[in-house]
Amino acid sequence: LESFKEELKRSHEEREERHKLKKQIVEGSAALGQPAPYIPEPVVPGQGSLDFGDPCTTNLYVGNIHPKMNEESLCHYFGKYGPLASVKIMWPRNEEEHSRGSHCGFVAYMKRDDAERAINGLRDKEILGFALKVGWGKAVPLPAVPFYVPPEMRQQNLPAVAPPPPTGLPFNAQARPRPGTGFGPRPELEECIVRVVIPHDKELLRLIHRTIEFVIREGSAFEAIIMQR
Repeated sequence: LESFKEELKRSHEEREERHKLKKQIVEGSAALGQPAPYIPEPVVPGQGSLDFGDPCTTNLYVGNIHPKMNEESLCHYFGKYGPLASVKIMWPRNEEEHSRGSHCGFVAYMKRDDAERAINGLRDKEILGFALKVGWGKAVPLPAVPFYVPPEMRQQNLPAVAPPPPTGLPFNAQARPRPGTGFGPRPELEECIVRVVIPHDKELLRLIHRTIEFVIREGSAFEAIIMQR
């Protein structure tokens, strides 16, 4: 448990350090009095940074992203066209990448049609003074459920994205109705169903994944400690 807590602490400190560094870069660029010129991101053949004609890909390459934008910003703009499978900004890792003055990333949709509409709607769209460069990227595996669902779609399809109300049963099991008989004070578990809803909060989802990894690695004793906490 202590090593798990230490890992979470290190992850938080590294994230804060990245945010601090990004703020310094943005403030330094602003002090120059003019925006940094757009420099296209390098593409290494064979590594899949860009698409080479795959008609089934739903993944988009996004270039010339303003340094103040983050994954949440991309979800806001690209999510208007449909549920997203994944969003990733390639944060600069060295001085050469920092000097470009803009970032690049990838946004994958659950459906090809949504990705096509996003290309048509966002290509060369100016956001914070930077014109987005949007094109097809190499296909990526799609999750069973979206990583991000636009708020308006959540409202239209609330049962698919919202967790069921608490029942007090293990794993928040939901009782199946039995026509004409109803339930007693506590239905049998074999008569219930467990519905799993993947959260849209990225930090919560990351915490769940890391907890699962620790439970797998450390075993039932660690799981018992977590449950007691």
